[in-house]
Amino acid sequence: MNNILPLATAPHPHPVAPSPKYLHKRRILSTVLSAVDASQQANEDSTSTSDTAAEVQQDLITLGGRVYMTNITLANREHTLFLTGMMGTEELGIGGVIQDELKVRQTIGVVERGWRMGDGLSSGLMRLAYPMLASNYQDLNYTSVVRALFQDGAVPQFFSHALSRPTLAILVSGGLLAIGGIPDIPHNLDFVSVPIHPIVQNTYTFYSIPVDGFDITPPPSTSTPSRLSAPGVGAWNYTISPLDMIIDSGSSLLHVFDLIVDYIASLFIPPAWYSPTSHTYLVPCTAAAPRVGIIIAGKAFYIHEEDLMNKGPGAGRDGKVGLCTLAVMRLEGGDAVLGDSWLKGVLAVFGVGDGGMRFAGRENY
Repeated sequence: MNNILPLATAPHPHPVAPSPKYLHKRRILSTVLSAVDASQQANEDSTSTSDTAAEVQQDLITLGGRVYMTNITLANREHTLFLTGMMGTEELGIGGVIQDELKVRQTIGVVERGWRMGDGLSSGLMRLAYPMLASNYQDLNYTSVVRALFQDGAVPQFFSHALSRPTLAILVSGGLLAIGGIPDIPHNLDFVSVPIHPIVQNTYTFYSIPVDGFDITPPPSTSTPSRLSAPGVGAWNYTISPLDMIIDSGSSLLHVFDLIVDYIASLFIPPAWYSPTSHTYLVPCTAAAPRVGIIIAGKAFYIHEEDLMNKGPGAGRDGKVGLCTLAVMRLEGGDAVLGDSWLKGVLAVFGVGDGGMRFAGRENY
């Protein structure tokens, strides 16, 4: 059985903005609901992650490096997985090849009607998040796909993905998603480990991790101070102040403190400027870019310039030729998010069993 799933992509004209305010709203709702679920969560068994080769590994599809998806089957029919309808239970197969796929009985939402801007590939959405993010999950006795896969112990309780930026030569290659292992893809061997922070004790909602700060180096021709940690005092003098950030492959960009985003935008040569229409910064695609890294467990993981400026095929240009969309976006009262523009430079391991995450760098490929 091959547990590595390919991710694919299609061109997409604009980045899909993360929804930190929505995530913040869900965080508050989950806090209210968490007391009922806390004791059940505390009694679940844990299994430690390891660097074992994944049995299920499949390519991922990406929409211009913004949204990543893979193939699944429902009732023996293959779909590339939004909307109102009924909830039901069906046999869900992950892997795209019926005889070799992982199968699980799963509660799903059957769409009866709705509206969405189609992309010609996807026909739904499969989340690998914690069940508390689903509406009425307790009334429905709902568990998420990732929990259902690991219930019987046949698959190690972690999954991982290595998102890749599309190229003109390979527009649909989006990387790999692995179930119960890590994908066979080049990466640095020195992993760092951090805990997944529960919303309250023993109750998990998001893959929320502690971040130490930000390592920012201006382009060579400037002399602006280069080290920045989440916010403190002074014009460019920031003290180290740890923050939690949500790992979200469903978000294209990063949402971080407004002052940090504005600082990064000011370092481009020429500087990026803010678009009130898209709530993003725009910058000439030929601009000299700063070096931006996210510091996790003492190690900086840098955003490739192609991803920092969204230069790839299908990248957002705000309708104007020669303009790129900056990959970091103001927090504006929402939750902090690490989206695809950063995830394309790491191998991310989600330890559902042991409540931790591990990261290895793969910025250049």
